[in-house]
Amino acid sequence: MLDKQSAKKLKVTKIVTQKRPGRYNVYINDHYAFPVSEEVMIQFGIFKDSELDQNQINQIKAADDVSKLYNKAINFISYQTRSKKEVRDKLKSFSDNLEAIDKAVEQLEQINLLNDEHYADTYVKGVVEQQNKGPMAVSRYLKQKGIADESINIAIENNYPEEAVLRNGENQAKKVFAHNQRFPFNKRIQKTKTSLYRKGYSFDDIDTIISEMNFQGDAEQQDELLNKEGNKVWHKYRNYDDAKQRQKSKQSLYRKGFDLDDIDQFLDTKEN
Repeated sequence: MLDKQSAKKLKVTKIVTQKRPGRYNVYINDHYAFPVSEEVMIQFGIFKDSELDQNQINQIKAADDVSKLYNKAINFISYQTRSKKEVRDKLKSFSDNLEAIDKAVEQLEQINLLNDEHYADTYVKGVVEQQNKGPMAVSRYLKQKGIADESINIAIENNYPEEAVLRNGENQAKKVFAHNQRFPFNKRIQKTKTSLYRKGYSFDDIDTIISEMNFQGDAEQQDELLNKEGNKVWHKYRNYDDAKQRQKSKQSLYRKGFDLDDIDQFLDTKEN
């Protein structure tokens, strides 16, 4: 009906409130025409007995699409800070109108409710305070959120100085080393380094952290561990000749993280 009247004015004959607050149904020439939000009604001056042409109606519908997505985005970011990519991805679950999504995101940017630079700054500051991730993990996370590389680098440079990196790394290293006390000393160091790398610390930072921590093993505990594991592997290879039994036992204990000198001393004792 409305397409045939695109060249002439169409009269708004009724506006009905929907059950959802701030939403209305607009009737033209006593026929339902389109839904609209209160802000779009005000923007286009829609009221009873006003006249619209088809071009204006198309503009109103497009504006209402943006308005609906804008309000969904507002609800999405009301719970926590979001990046532009997060908001776009969320809006795509409601609509495939990419132009309307872009306009809704642009409106949020204009009033500073979406700001990727601020998002990156806030996230990095939180990581530094929580002491649970290194710079590489920060960078990976922010890239997943769609933050530009330049913004990531600036946020890390401004908020995660080297002294904080080492302090946080030492805090993590201390926890991991203590947690793995059932392992030989070298294995504990290896596990600590691996954990730090997974948490986003560079190899250079890891070397500095481990060096500054100056970890020490408990000699008595190490002897107990070596005797326990050594007796197991020595028994495991008991059916080999003496040289082969020693070789395989030594390899196995070395893989478990025991020191070579300690292993040799233990094996000498077993052989004697």
